[in-house]
Amino acid sequence: MHILNIVTSPRKDQSASRALVDAFLREYLTQADDIVVDTLDVWQEWLPEFDTETINAKYKGVTGEPMTPAEVTAWEKIRELASRFQRADRIVMGVPMWNFSFPYKLKQLIDLSCQRNLLFTFDGKRYGPSLDIEKAFVAFVRGQSDEAGFETVSAARVPVSERVCRILVAIHRCQEGRDAHARTYVGWPCGRYDRCRQKAGRRTG
Repeated sequence: MHILNIVTSPRKDQSASRALVDAFLREYLTQADDIVVDTLDVWQEWLPEFDTETINAKYKGVTGEPMTPAEVTAWEKIRELASRFQRADRIVMGVPMWNFSFPYKLKQLIDLSCQRNLLFTFDGKRYGPSLDIEKAFVAFVRGQSDEAGFETVSAARVPVSERVCRILVAIHRCQEGRDAHARTYVGWPCGRYDRCRQKAGRRTG
């Protein structure tokens, strides 16, 4: 089984979303054999700017028109990113809330990889998925919570990140999704972490 692990936080070992997904994967790996995890870190991966050359490459890639060298470079990277989704049997992703939304690098990945005839189809009337991935796990994380005494938006009002991630999951025809909402302190599989009480080395994002 091939798992695509999309990392969207730049905070490395300070990241709660990374820690949550890593804990999930550690447990998952004990339950199944022959697991290959492909980690796509949007902060370490070279993602072309979605500029004139990349947009031109996007349309020329669909129509088969000749490309400039810069467009060829962008299109080859787009195809390489899409191939990592195409190889995946499962998708896992940790998503921190940034300004009531999600990290901009995740949107850049979506804009680049989700291309017609690569990850979805369009027949002129309706869109359809090109992949058939049965399950996905997405952990949404925010930095403060009502339980810790902060006045924040409720979990039900974290719709922007969730909607975009659900769109990404839907494109890949994930038949079953598992969402985890983590707040200031969460019940980790390996124990409770309270960043209000552990200021040293605290995790956010």
